[in-house]
Amino acid sequence: MKLGVYVDRRPQLNFYTKMLIVICLVFWGPILGLADPVEEAPKEGYAILLSEMVLSGPKVCYPECAPDLSCEKHTCQQIDGMNVCLDSNIQTPYTACAGANPCAEALACLQGESAQKLPDFIAHKEEKGFAVYVFGPEDWGGGLGADAATNIRTMLQIKTPELNLKYLLLIGDPTPDSDLPMKELWPRNNATEWWAVNYAVPSDYFYGELDGDWDLDGDGKYGEFGNPNLTNLDISGDFAPGGSELLGVNRGYELKVGRIPVYSEVGMSALDHILTKTINYQRASYDSIGWRKGALLAAEGGNRFFFGELIRDQILSPNNFASYRVYDADCWNETDLDANCMSSLPTLPDAMECSVDNVIQGWNSLVPGAVFWLSHGSSQSAIPIMSTYAAETYLDDDYPVFTFQASCNNSTPEAVNNLSYSLLVNGGIATIGATRESHGPGAPWPSLSGGSDNASMGWEYARHIIELQENAGTAFFELRKDNGFGKWWLWQNYAAFNLFGDPDVSLYDFLPVHSIDPIADQELAEGESLELVLVATDDQGSPVALEVSPLEDWMSFDPMTGEFLADADYDHAGVYTLSVQSTGYGEKAVQAFNLEVYNTNRAPVLSIETEAFVTAGQSIEVPFSADDADGDDVVVSNSPTAEFDWVTIGEGILDISPGSAVRGEYFYTLVADDGESSVDMTISITVEAPPEDASPAADITETITTDDVVATADTVETVDTIAEEVVMGADSGGQAVSKSSSGCTAGSEPTSPWSSFLILFVVTLGLVYRRSRFLV
Repeated sequence: MKLGVYVDRRPQLNFYTKMLIVICLVFWGPILGLADPVEEAPKEGYAILLSEMVLSGPKVCYPECAPDLSCEKHTCQQIDGMNVCLDSNIQTPYTACAGANPCAEALACLQGESAQKLPDFIAHKEEKGFAVYVFGPEDWGGGLGADAATNIRTMLQIKTPELNLKYLLLIGDPTPDSDLPMKELWPRNNATEWWAVNYAVPSDYFYGELDGDWDLDGDGKYGEFGNPNLTNLDISGDFAPGGSELLGVNRGYELKVGRIPVYSEVGMSALDHILTKTINYQRASYDSIGWRKGALLAAEGGNRFFFGELIRDQILSPNNFASYRVYDADCWNETDLDANCMSSLPTLPDAMECSVDNVIQGWNSLVPGAVFWLSHGSSQSAIPIMSTYAAETYLDDDYPVFTFQASCNNSTPEAVNNLSYSLLVNGGIATIGATRESHGPGAPWPSLSGGSDNASMGWEYARHIIELQENAGTAFFELRKDNGFGKWWLWQNYAAFNLFGDPDVSLYDFLPVHSIDPIADQELAEGESLELVLVATDDQGSPVALEVSPLEDWMSFDPMTGEFLADADYDHAGVYTLSVQSTGYGEKAVQAFNLEVYNTNRAPVLSIETEAFVTAGQSIEVPFSADDADGDDVVVSNSPTAEFDWVTIGEGILDISPGSAVRGEYFYTLVADDGESSVDMTISITVEAPPEDASPAADITETITTDDVVATADTVETVDTIAEEVVMGADSGGQAVSKSSSGCTAGSEPTSPWSSFLILFVVTLGLVYRRSRFLV
């Protein structure tokens, strides 16, 4: 969650940030939590600029009067400790009390309540995926009027790239001298037509295009039509030669800007209503938004209904939008059909006379998602289509509409009850009107595509929000970026028309409904791993991200792939209940499943040397260990098939004590058992004869000749077989002996009478040896 400029991991907290943090903690801090999100790709930034009045509450002043004094229909009553002039009938502050009124004595000011729904709106935008940043006058350096506008734009030039800002919502008084003003632009400053009275045009366009120089000629009048004229500064302008994007005004916008006007005379209740309505509009279920696929078209005069027909034929019908047409169509008659009409009217409109009553009837009959009109206008009316009174009285605010009001002055910021604002409060969701005069066609045109007159702007806006399905801010700024102009009055259209409402709102907004594929309970044995892929979608079939909790340190979940992993160790036996919840924008889905980790018995670990050597009649101790990772008791025994009475199992010791008569190699199996599983190891025990049993016989040295034999106690051999197979017999311990020879080969003749042959008799165990030398 990010509130204020510096909340996103920055140490500083400005005054407005602190105030909003308190609000958030009270209203929805416990719900959303304040933990920083996992770092990922930068989110689109959504900036909200609040006027001082919105932050602290409106301060409304009335004439103060003497207590209990009555004069005509006004009475003096005490409110919040102050005596103020009230209307005796409705018991509310009476703003018409003048200083000359005998009841009035001085000026009394009442502090109103601040907005209550801002935290809900911020939370809603964050759930939609935006990084929301809130700014107040302290952040941009304050000021009023032109100073405030310059300070705001300077701050936005810094913060837009820094915070990846894409949307800007201004909430405050739009009058050009306020602390959150519309910027006064001068599109007609260089006009030479006799009828072109020069005046400033209030506009929020100034805050959307941030890299151009809106006062390129430096004369203090921003947004003048025309290129710099260095020889005659009086007719210079603020557009660079050739339309350079690096100098002067350009239409390559950086921010999509909308505004919710706030007037002290109205208070915060209207703002809270608009914020709540916007939240509800964007969070409507998909099944409930079918009514939006319709548009009401109204045109004053027989020379203007071509506007509605082009929108109907080229945009509404191809996109399966219904329509309700209210035209001045008295040119049509049953005989000549539309022969007397200034433009083609192949079918009858729903109403043949353009009037407020017929528009209201069509509005409530069709229940449109959008309304487009072309007519003359004033600050409180589109003649003869809609009025502030009709909007406040007859429109159904449960089905709010998008409007493009191709009229003059409908968004006059100085008028508290201007028509665009009244529609935004009553019956509208995003309204576009002109703050001053707008300029349009005086006769039917064959096409409105690509134009920048007010009718073409309305047609283009319809195409963008219906066919291209863009939100209000994108549609409005894209059509001005793409469509050219060549006259100051067309540039004035771009400056004068402004968007009231959330720039992110779209005809196609709805709250997706999430669903999670069924998840069965899972089983897992200790020492094993589990891989499970969790899947969720919304009611349109789009994938939805998930989160799983609580995760043990041996569990992991990848929200990008939906892969859940569990790697259970041998101390993780138990049942774990895991909650799976969808994330992102939409109606959340939640499931739970159990992961049962079964206990796995681990066999004991037996360690011992696998070979042992012992002399008969002696003892040795061979250490061993038997451990169990589960902590079970281990019993160590020998295998019944390998039992020797001279081997004893002790506490970690194997005692080997063979008798003096034991000889040879024996195999002994040791078994470790923890009650559930066992392991065994076999060791080789070699029992060796004592040294005294292997004493050699005396050397025998004799002189022999061919065919003579050598006699010993054990063997009789002839000379010619000495080196072949001589059986030497056995020693006193019963061990066989082996022989080797040197100096002769089997069957050989002596080379000389005195040749010598050495035969070496070696006891197999290698303990003793006997040498015999035969002389020939």
